[in-house]
Amino acid sequence: MDRHLLVTISNDPQHLHGIRYVAYFFQDKRDIRLTLFNVVAEAPAVWAEEKSFETLAQGEEMAKRNLDRSLQTLAECKRILVQHGFLPDNIDTKHSSQGMSRAMTILREGEEGLYDAVVLGRRATMRLAEILDESVSKGLLMEEVTFPLWICREPEWGRRNVLLCADGSEPSLRMADHVGFMLAKETEHNVTMLHVARPGNSEDTAAIFAATREALERNGMASGRIDIRVLEAAKVAPAILREASDRRYAAVAVGRTGAGEGLLGRLFMGSVSMALFREIREAALWTCR
Repeated sequence: MDRHLLVTISNDPQHLHGIRYVAYFFQDKRDIRLTLFNVVAEAPAVWAEEKSFETLAQGEEMAKRNLDRSLQTLAECKRILVQHGFLPDNIDTKHSSQGMSRAMTILREGEEGLYDAVVLGRRATMRLAEILDESVSKGLLMEEVTFPLWICREPEWGRRNVLLCADGSEPSLRMADHVGFMLAKETEHNVTMLHVARPGNSEDTAAIFAATREALERNGMASGRIDIRVLEAAKVAPAILREASDRRYAAVAVGRTGAGEGLLGRLFMGSVSMALFREIREAALWTCR
């Protein structure tokens, strides 16, 4: 079965972090399908009393320039990915007018397109952060985002392996399903199941790891490519970040809500989730509900 990713791109060649991440992360590219997605900036709005032949013509010209630039960027990104081994026939390009905020346009496409994951580069992540700030301040939720997100703020080229945070919750196990599916054929990457235990908490880590391992293996992950690690820490997020940095994982994978207080509340609510979202840099953050 093909693995199908929506990869968001900006028009700035210095910020193609999502493109670069998938280029180095996947080794077996034969059954990877990519849809490259660019949101075309709209021409500035013009008040009715300001409209004239000249302003309308200027708006149309700006819209055409924006579309041409978007198509050129999409073509260049496809060229880069083909150069790194992806099959041309497995790469589609798509653009959309910005009918709402850029981040919401991307999230809507991710929901409607039934992709296995949506890859967000640095620019898209910045837009998402703005929405999160607004959601927190207004008490709003983004529970409609049901697909996995890969957040690639500043991924470091050449990293390997995935750190899978395990707490036994349903979102954590769904993430294990996703990791197993995405990595089954990626033999260059192993998975470390990490459980961060708070001091004084008595948890059945054996049962947590058994359920997580079963989800990985059910999706084709070989048992010999799965490790376990238990850390004890009063603060969960710093422990995860240190582990990801010290062992140079390519990705940290988490469910959005966990058991008890949860690792990631709702989309990115709470101190632990916000710390991961705000602070993780060299590794990508994979998350799903």
